[in-house]
Amino acid sequence: MKAAIVLGVIFMSCICRTYGGANTFTSCPNNWVARDGSCYFFYHTPFSFIEAEHYCQSLKSHLIHIESASENNFIIDRLRAFIPHEAGWWIGLSDQQVQGEFLWTDTNAELSGYSNWGVGEPSDVNHSEDCVHMWMPKNYTWGDFQCRHPLQFICEMSGHVDGEPNMVG
Repeated sequence: MKAAIVLGVIFMSCICRTYGGANTFTSCPNNWVARDGSCYFFYHTPFSFIEAEHYCQSLKSHLIHIESASENNFIIDRLRAFIPHEAGWWIGLSDQQVQGEFLWTDTNAELSGYSNWGVGEPSDVNHSEDCVHMWMPKNYTWGDFQCRHPLQFICEMSGHVDGEPNMVG
């Protein structure tokens, strides 16, 4: 059992660095996952959308802002690896201010470019769904949902990007 814990700690400390193109790497805090200049934290304790955003802010981050199919697929791959599979994960997108105008929490910019809405989404069932989640039963496509509902969530922050990796060991 101790060996499994030690291996888990070693894995978590190693996963915080990834190498990108042109001999660059991203360095992140412990327990964060690095990719292309960003650091991601997968929080398994369910919070409401607002509580999740506040928690991310306490970590000097925001709920995830997904900008491309590549980034979305990277996140989906990580979500599929969790056992047991959790059904829903908040991302940093909502139309709480103006119905139908989805804004990212980190930039307050309107959704443009890439999106991964599920069939029939956003649906705003009973005019009560304003926050966006990735939903496992629909292959982690995006859907709007009641903001007060507690879900797991993903925080994102900028990582330290450098051209020369630090040698460890």
